[in-house]
Amino acid sequence: MASLITNALSWGPTAYYALGAINNLIGPSLIKALRGSARLAKDLFPEVYTQGKNVRPDIAIYQVPHLRGATALGTSFGPSAVILVGKDLSALDRQASNYVCKHEISHILENDGLVTGALASISSALSACAVPFLKSCLPWWAAPLSNLAPLLIGRKVHDFVVGCFEDRADRFASDHATVAELRGIERFVRGEIEVNQDLQSTHPHCFSVEGNTHKTLSDSSHSPLTDRLAGIRGELKKRKLPATQDHPRNNATQMKKIREYHKDTYKNVFNLNIS
Repeated sequence: MASLITNALSWGPTAYYALGAINNLIGPSLIKALRGSARLAKDLFPEVYTQGKNVRPDIAIYQVPHLRGATALGTSFGPSAVILVGKDLSALDRQASNYVCKHEISHILENDGLVTGALASISSALSACAVPFLKSCLPWWAAPLSNLAPLLIGRKVHDFVVGCFEDRADRFASDHATVAELRGIERFVRGEIEVNQDLQSTHPHCFSVEGNTHKTLSDSSHSPLTDRLAGIRGELKKRKLPATQDHPRNNATQMKKIREYHKDTYKNVFNLNIS
């Protein structure tokens, strides 16, 4: 039994991340078979396909109930690719939803899911191979801790790679976004920062504030919210446009709905009792 637990700790992370990589190859086909027809990215976002990028034309986009945000599955060369978008997000702010979809298109274009899973799996496997050596270097009472090395190193590699890819996807989305989409995502991120600020003092175990940086502790992959907001506003400035908060069409009712959306998300993520 002890040997089984040790092997699971050593090789479990390798298998987990390998399955994630494989899922990016076969998962989209399964989703298409189950969900049927969908709208295609090339019909919804033709501007992405007219700027020289070799984006596959058959990316299917599905709206999914109860999904917060969006996620992408697929590669630029596999049999299929899909983007799943939460219905609540689409209904809340169509422009922000479009921006998020373009962010996910970047993940498919650059094979981010496959590469992340492969690198994390390889790093976990190498760590698992090193466990016997680590045990020989540690005192007997600390030797069992070496079985955690594949889990910790795989996770670190995964989060680092995902962080790099998320920043690149944000730049891709900003480069290909319309003005309305930039304003929509600026509202969306600004609303999340405001909720983060409101909840940080009462729930410091869930949110971190370092200087002017706001970040949820459960999100170790994305850049801090204030950095993402600065990037979006930098693109608006590059196009010689004011930030949304200074724009006369900014809607206080819409911002209230956005804040409520983020509060509901945090309730689900952290199981918070907030009003």
